Amino acid sequence: MAKILTAAHVPFVVYSGAEVEEGDAEAFSHGEWLSKPTMPEMLRDTLERSIGRRRLQD
Repeated sequence: MAKILTAAHVPFVVYSGAEVEEGDAEAFSHGEWLSKPTMPEMLRDTLERSIGRRRLQD
C-alpha cells in the first residue's frame, strides 16, 4: 500500500509497533512512520503535517 500511495504522491502516516525495513525506505518517502507507543501530541502533530502536505498538493 505504501508503494501505491507514494507513487500517487499521497502523504500518509503509519502508526505501528513494527520497525520499517531498510529496503522499504523508498516506499515510505511520502509517509511518516510513528512507532508505538507515542505521545498523543506527537500523533496529532504528525497527522496535522500530513494533512497540511496534502492540502498543499491540491
